[in-house]
Amino acid sequence: MTEPSEITRADGLTDTEGIVMDALCQAFNTFATLERQHPDELRDFADGIHRCQDALALRIVRRTFPAGWPTKPTDEHQAVKVINLPIRATGADLRGALAELAARFA
Repeated sequence: MTEPSEITRADGLTDTEGIVMDALCQAFNTFATLERQHPDELRDFADGIHRCQDALALRIVRRTFPAGWPTKPTDEHQAVKVINLPIRATGADLRGALAELAARFA
């Protein structure tokens, strides 16, 4: 998927990055509806979401200030292969995806 040349969102993200951000927000909102199993789990989950949002924010910074925040070329061999999971993934879907990830790093 190629990125558009102009930013149309008010938050500075490309449309594709915006899809990721929106999914992160939805993931947090959905997780927040789960019954708590531990007093720290919501904070832990939020910390993970914030870490992902930090990566998206850096993409804006790199586009806006390329001299101070350069973009580095990536090695095609290090590129991440997307694992497609259905929106309502089952335990079996998740176990399969985890097994696939484990095989990649073995």
